[in-house]
Amino acid sequence: GKTDVIEISVLRHPEVSGQYMINNEGKIQYEFVGDVVIEGMVKDQVREKIVELLSIYVVAPEVIIKIVGYNSKVVYVIGEVGAPGKIFMRGDTITVREALVQAGLPLLTASTRKGKLITPSSDGNPKHMKVDVYALLYEGDLRENRIMVPGDTLYVPATGLTKVMRAIQ
Repeated sequence: GKTDVIEISVLRHPEVSGQYMINNEGKIQYEFVGDVVIEGMVKDQVREKIVELLSIYVVAPEVIIKIVGYNSKVVYVIGEVGAPGKIFMRGDTITVREALVQAGLPLLTASTRKGKLITPSSDGNPKHMKVDVYALLYEGDLRENRIMVPGDTLYVPATGLTKVMRAIQ
């Protein structure tokens, strides 16, 4: 996807090897051949395309493709967690538990029974689902381990006492 970073290694040809970011048009700017559209392709498809394009310049190119950075698909974890912010996804989905672990788990100031999963919608009415983070993490209730898709936000609110103490400060 856009803003992902791939590494192209051509064996015995370092002059055409390197890391490339996929731009907003879904293309990489690749030496000798110019812009190459690769958005939406899997690694094998990209490898085949690069081999085909390099065959004009290199005899039997041996190409290796690695995905270095997954930057195009993100979810957000906000509120009372160790490191709130963006979570970069490695696939098309991520579970609430994985997102929480990557975000540094809930803090002691979190109201873990009142978590919310917010899924945006094109009509302007986001979908809200309750997530009992405490049951998921500390009681092993996997029914609370919902699937998050790119653009989702997991909100772990502060406890009432925490809000009062912050207001007093």
